[in-house]
Amino acid sequence: MLKKLLLVLPIVGIALVAACPPAAEGEGEGEGEGEGEGEGEGEGEGEGEGEGEGEGEGEGEGEGEGEGEGEGEGEGEGEGEGEGEGEGEGEGEGEGEGDLDGNTLATPGALALPGTATTDIAVGDEDCFLLTVPAGNPRQVTVVTSSADCATDDTVLTVYDSSDQELAAGSTSDDINYPANRCSQAVVDVYPGAYRFCVHEYQSDLALTGITLTSSSTEIIPVGVGGDCSNGEMCVEGLDCQRAVGSTVDTCETPPTDEAGPRTSPKAVAPPSFSENFVLFGYTDVDCYSFDLAAAATFTFATSDPSSGDLVLRLYNASGTVVASVDGPVATQGETMTEADLYTPPVVAGGYVLCVEEFNGETTLQNTLTGTIN
Repeated sequence: MLKKLLLVLPIVGIALVAACPPAAEGEGEGEGEGEGEGEGEGEGEGEGEGEGEGEGEGEGEGEGEGEGEGEGEGEGEGEGEGEGEGEGEGEGEGEGEGDLDGNTLATPGALALPGTATTDIAVGDEDCFLLTVPAGNPRQVTVVTSSADCATDDTVLTVYDSSDQELAAGSTSDDINYPANRCSQAVVDVYPGAYRFCVHEYQSDLALTGITLTSSSTEIIPVGVGGDCSNGEMCVEGLDCQRAVGSTVDTCETPPTDEAGPRTSPKAVAPPSFSENFVLFGYTDVDCYSFDLAAAATFTFATSDPSSGDLVLRLYNASGTVVASVDGPVATQGETMTEADLYTPPVVAGGYVLCVEEFNGETTLQNTLTGTIN
């Protein structure tokens, strides 16, 4: 009887083991390496390879799903068998391309003035560095890129101000001396403030390593009110370089208070009549006035006669389309517009905007715009 029992017990044990194959995926609590008799083998102790992150917590103990397959015999419930994202102590090896340094336009690295910064540029990447011009006079800032081989490392520098507006950085912002030197140099005249210098590979299809940016600057003595700025001299901050009507030179002047805004934000005037004084200050200054016209209305709009400058009147409808425009043959002659100047008469009822500008972009003296609407 004892012999029969001894013969049966191994058979039962084998049957039990065969009936319990390892699970393809599971969660449990206990020691993942197993307690008891047997050995556990597996890939899933927390090391993961893939395109992504394979970070986790724990060294195979506790709960988690790890990458790999595991086999184990013993007591306890293990986990980490199957495929998934592991929560186990591991390192992920990701593949892909992107910003190697994290120096983006929104989160730039630091570049002292004077100073240097070195970066590696991935395919399709652009690395940006924040450079601060200290308080005081404006400066001419120069940033140069360099590498172990500027004959092959083709870089391009771009400069942005604090409003993300790109600044002109000179003709060598691409190649200093093509093809012998394909590194770059950016030169900008700027007022105190924060600027970002960004570098990328010319066609963004090659990776570059060990690209160094070096910054330097020289102080600029700015021109005061009334000073000549015809040759690109910088005015004292707050002044603008403009050419007054009748002048042959550009001078630094204080911008006047703007009497009316551009077409997108005009000054409202009320019919049946209005009179508005205005001064136009350079190319960017256009003074506009808004009002409503009834169907088949008649109107007369006129500027001072004689006027200061070569003035132009443009009338826009509510859709922003020019429906009438006048510019007389004599530069200092006042301009007059009536309903007869409409491209397609008669007047269609609706909102309108009348704008006045200086044809040559010069700064005018004070003028007067009058309007009569019937």
